[in-house]
Amino acid sequence: MSEVSWAASENHRLNLALQCWKVIVLDSTSNTDLGRLLMQCIEHGKSDDYIWQVINDAFSSRAAATLKSRAASLLAFGRWKRSFSWGASESIFPITEEMAYEYLCELRAMKAAPTKGRRFLVLEAVGFAKGLIGAKVDEVLSSARVKGAAAGTSTSPPKKKCPLSVEQLIILERIAILGHGQDAIFAGYLCFLVHCRLRWSDGQHCIQEPVLDVYNDKAFWKQPCTTIRLQTNAGRRWCACCQLLQWMEMQLRGSLQQPMMPAPTADGLWTQQPLTSSEASVWLRELLGPWTPPSIHGLATHSAKATILSWLAKANVDISLSTT
Repeated sequence: MSEVSWAASENHRLNLALQCWKVIVLDSTSNTDLGRLLMQCIEHGKSDDYIWQVINDAFSSRAAATLKSRAASLLAFGRWKRSFSWGASESIFPITEEMAYEYLCELRAMKAAPTKGRRFLVLEAVGFAKGLIGAKVDEVLSSARVKGAAAGTSTSPPKKKCPLSVEQLIILERIAILGHGQDAIFAGYLCFLVHCRLRWSDGQHCIQEPVLDVYNDKAFWKQPCTTIRLQTNAGRRWCACCQLLQWMEMQLRGSLQQPMMPAPTADGLWTQQPLTSSEASVWLRELLGPWTPPSIHGLATHSAKATILSWLAKANVDISLSTT
């Protein structure tokens, strides 16, 4: 896998997600607008490549991860529906209000993951299918009992990760500036996420080297990403922290062809694959463990998502207050 470029890996994930949606659409050709369109193409003798291009274009505005998670929810429902053989049809669509309600009640009874029911419904799988492939699911989306069942599948409050403390952030900054090698780069990247208020995946999709515009001891950080276009106010010393990461020495570049934070190798080099959030969470706890051992158990990459900093920036709070 280390020999496969990140761009090629991303394309592979997208193709797998599109294959899932091809199965969903062709499974219910008469019950979705896109399915009927594909059937017309087949009846007119269009090639498989043409049909695949139609599917690719229909989903081109969506990220691979989004397509994959929405397809997984619908395929899980389809397996459940077939197990009960509702009526004469065994395809995923149509989905009646009664079917959706019974499915959500079973998820609740089986103590399914808290988000599974919600992901199945509005703005996720079912709502997504309505907007993108023209599935007729208005009855499901407007049902009060279905909405209530989806909201009530949670059996326990969500567990959120602990945010990084000021002490932990100072430790990461010192590792980035005073350390060396892979640990220093990784620590600096975490500081970059915090002070640019980025999620892990957003930071990975930076497509150019960051540009720093300093004026009156304040810095304006510009960072184009494939997922967002980032322009962030950050304290000058925090930006300096990220600039001193030995980035050039380690031959790392922000580009469309490789992730901003690649996975390391045991010999001190880097692969072409992105460091995953689960791997990064372990690495983060390893870095902070010797310094703040009692408080590392609730840490993960989401601990770097500094929502409070985002609020302060939008309120135009002075930078000296934002970094204390």
